[in-house]
Amino acid sequence: MSQALPCDGSGRRALEEIQAAHPEATDGWVARVCGVDASLVSRWRSGERAMPVWALAKLIKKTMDASTALGDLASIAGCEIVKVPGAAGGGRDLLRQAAGLSGSVGRLAADVADATDPESDGGEALTGGERAGLVAEIDAAMARLAQLKADVQARPRAVA
Repeated sequence: MSQALPCDGSGRRALEEIQAAHPEATDGWVARVCGVDASLVSRWRSGERAMPVWALAKLIKKTMDASTALGDLASIAGCEIVKVPGAAGGGRDLLRQAAGLSGSVGRLAADVADATDPESDGGEALTGGERAGLVAEIDAAMARLAQLKADVQARPRAVA
């Protein structure tokens, strides 16, 4: 499942901002950069279709410097970037587990959004396949969370 920007107009506004700042960014140019048909770009701009995050990422990469692009993409997509401090020594394994769990939950949220999108196979209701897929993802995330909890509880206690 591919994540689209929220249907709150953020993708349309982002596309308008990019096109306003870059005169070369016509619908045809955007279509070539994203590898899609220009008519789809027109539907993104009109708000008829939600713009996928991957398409916005391609446009930002093409039109902005890398240091600005990540923050802008996160802001436009309604995401938050959390700096994860480097863990020394034995803490790396817990940090790696937590980061993996975070990614799993993020993908789960994207899949829930896709499955309940009015344009999905079941509309806002879930099809049997969507339900089974989401339940499997939730089970996997819960297993990872339980493992992280067990590993945290197994850590030696600091002596005060």
